[in-house]
Amino acid sequence: MRLARTVLIATVALVLGAAPGRADDAPWRLRLYGFYMGTSEAPSFVDAAGTVLSSDNDSGAGLGLAAEYALSSRLGLELGVSSADHGDFRARAAGSGERVEASDTLGVTTLALSLNYHVTPGATADLHFGAVVAWLDFGDLAIRYDAGNAPPPPAPSAVNVGLDSSIALGLGAGLDLVLGDGGWLLYSQVRYLPASLDADVSGHSAQSVDYDPWTLGLGFGYRF
Repeated sequence: MRLARTVLIATVALVLGAAPGRADDAPWRLRLYGFYMGTSEAPSFVDAAGTVLSSDNDSGAGLGLAAEYALSSRLGLELGVSSADHGDFRARAAGSGERVEASDTLGVTTLALSLNYHVTPGATADLHFGAVVAWLDFGDLAIRYDAGNAPPPPAPSAVNVGLDSSIALGLGAGLDLVLGDGGWLLYSQVRYLPASLDADVSGHSAQSVDYDPWTLGLGFGYRF
């Protein structure tokens, strides 16, 4: 809640404090980038039978595409989409006496709208930062044991986790480095989105864990 209030105040300050100026002669920036994604913790769920579903890591990787339009000399509105895989989630039956596993990969698709304030507009190194509103869609997890790897009764032979989408209000920063006299750019970015994973585990229990992904990206862009 405190972060959301900070982001809201920062956004109002950006809008009121930005120099009106005219928009750039090349107002569009298209960016394609790869990114590393980390989270606050490795998520873990437990179903009604005691089967533990957890990830062995708290990171992933993905690709993103974003387009920014210059509203003025300093303000830009950016819309982007990205997709990432957050490693394998593994199921372990409680009380089985050994680690009985199956796995599935968590996919995360993010649609983000950003209001960027450009600190150094027109410079070779254009630094910008701003507020981000994002919708995160998590793919459902379906763990299916094969016959030779199934846990003993009464543990279930399958674990299904339905994950709700999440809305996040966060912060981001980026740097566009102009390459030569053309419109090409070298692009880097960092972003933090406080979000939660809300799960329905095997239809028995609703659980929520902090997810809070942050990303570190690098790629190329083009101004036109």
